[in-house]
Amino acid sequence: MRILAWNYRGLARPAARRMLWELVESHKSDILFLCEIKIAHTDKLSYLLQSSNLIYSALVPAFNKAGGLCLAWTPSLNVNIVLTNSWRINALFFLNSKPRPWQFTGVHYPAVPTLKPDFWHCFNKICSSFDGPWLATGDFNASQNAFGDELNFVTSLTWDLLALSLHSQTKGQEWLISNLD
Repeated sequence: MRILAWNYRGLARPAARRMLWELVESHKSDILFLCEIKIAHTDKLSYLLQSSNLIYSALVPAFNKAGGLCLAWTPSLNVNIVLTNSWRINALFFLNSKPRPWQFTGVHYPAVPTLKPDFWHCFNKICSSFDGPWLATGDFNASQNAFGDELNFVTSLTWDLLALSLHSQTKGQEWLISNLD
């Protein structure tokens, strides 16, 4: 299974959509998560995704040309969208060969200061409510924890969880690819 997650920063331009389509096609992605798509009308994005075999999607439109999220997947996956809001998409992925699902949380950390405490409250609820495999990805830039300290997510997350291959249930850094840009 190949997952592509990208803080895209705008899909309004046709050239940006073409570049995304080429990237998805070249990597044969099964799951695509985009944050900060910055488009309020998602019709063109839906068409693009369907032409690249990512037939199913959950889209959160941008508000005033800010934010916006997209989670898309191929027909071979069984997905249940649990929750969407302006800064997260939460889904359960059911794999035929596994007895229980794994959870996906794609986020875009809110820029509005008054929403930041709610973000962490909800994020902690997600963490504590699911005991299976879980992947959280997205834009955590300038994140702060509940005490106001800046958070370095690379050192805060458990690498064993991130390095788990859902296909073979093996662990190791060779399964983890990050920072493609």
